[in-house]
Amino acid sequence: MARSGSEADARDQLADAFRGYLTRERGLAQGTVDNYSHGAVLFLARLPDPLDDALREMSAGRVLEIIGELVRDLVATSPSGQVAGHRACDEF
Repeated sequence: MARSGSEADARDQLADAFRGYLTRERGLAQGTVDNYSHGAVLFLARLPDPLDDALREMSAGRVLEIIGELVRDLVATSPSGQVAGHRACDEF
């Protein structure tokens, strides 16, 4: 989905602020910061425009829904996720 420059910039700025928070405030290792930041970028990409409105109206249920979508997409597209999914089905 193509976004206007200002909407893409808003997402980038928020992701950068989150990265800074993880580094400065939480003191997390670089690899952890990279992983968490990547997740944040994927999360923000799922939000509709305008971003400010989407964030203002965000509910805990919607956060969990988006995270569930991201996890399902990851499991469906990664070989290790597919293996884990098959194992879970086999065990069931």
